[in-house]
Amino acid sequence: MDYFYASDRGLARQNDEDSIHILRASFSRSGASHERTLFLLADGMGGPNAGEIASALAVKSVSEKIAPYLASSCEAQWHEILCGAFQDANREIALHSAGNRNLSGMGTTMVSAILSGYDLFISNVGDSRLYVLDAAEGEFRQITKDHSVAQELIDSGRLAAEEGKRHPQKGLLTRALGTHPTTYPDNYRVELEPGNYVLLCCDGLSDVLSDEEIRETIINAADLKNACCALIDAANNVGGPDNISVILIRV
Repeated sequence: MDYFYASDRGLARQNDEDSIHILRASFSRSGASHERTLFLLADGMGGPNAGEIASALAVKSVSEKIAPYLASSCEAQWHEILCGAFQDANREIALHSAGNRNLSGMGTTMVSAILSGYDLFISNVGDSRLYVLDAAEGEFRQITKDHSVAQELIDSGRLAAEEGKRHPQKGLLTRALGTHPTTYPDNYRVELEPGNYVLLCCDGLSDVLSDEEIRETIINAADLKNACCALIDAANNVGGPDNISVILIRV
């Protein structure tokens, strides 16, 4: 397994309010060495500096909760553990913003993935996404679903999927960490194949590039670093209206 990540503030924002964290752990089982990796990407929101505080708090809180389990020789109930970690992060962000006018209303999206062998355990809140690319077949799948007003309109049939990116409420979230007393993630499990790619990204990428543009950029890149840089360049080339963060994994 290899990975690369990159982040850029974009062309229209003063600050980069996104946070990325990756944690790897090794363990032994039956005399053999194994590895698990936690990938976290959060896109903060709020007043000046509040978004970057919220996203940093979220990745720190979740990684600290997950770390002891990553190095365990036993397989854990990953989605149950991630759900608890998301709840802890939700409370921590709310506590930091309580009573502080400058931090009032801050929150963050989060998409997380634990890679254990070829099993990928995913949890998400908000509109940061996870995709899986089967390079051999050319299939590019969005695994997570956005928690947004626009997505609810799509789900109800009142909005076509292709109209979602242009909808005036596409950025209005229905779920985020730190904005409500209780916030639960959606959970997914994917069995990967050797050579698959996994992409975690914020809406600064997915809002401005089509799925096909993202797929082609990854497939045509020489390596993971070039793919990540090319994705960020492509988003900036169409205006870079938001922060852009990506994690790209090849298993």
